[in-house]
Amino acid sequence: MPSRNRYVAIIEAIFQAKYRAGQRAVAFEREDIVTFASRLNIRLPKNLGDVIYSFRYRTALPSSILAEAPAGETWIIRPAGRSRYQFVLVADRPLIPNRILR
Repeated sequence: MPSRNRYVAIIEAIFQAKYRAGQRAVAFEREDIVTFASRLNIRLPKNLGDVIYSFRYRTALPSSILAEAPAGETWIIRPAGRSRYQFVLVADRPLIPNRILR
């Protein structure tokens, strides 16, 4: 994924608009994708859900978002109801393959 594509621009704008220092969860809705794409004059993705899906399963959140996490923690996106989501702080515990278990 390019470093600055429309998905990145949209998700950064949503986070920056809603995040306040010290928050551990930042709520947003699917409709925010439409709102912020319009504000940024970005062509709306045909599949709005793919914006969320891509950052949940395919690629890391932008560094501008990850930089707001305290040491030892990272931001992820979790579902929070129908068409609702949250950026949530969780412990940063990357999976590391065990060479013994090959």
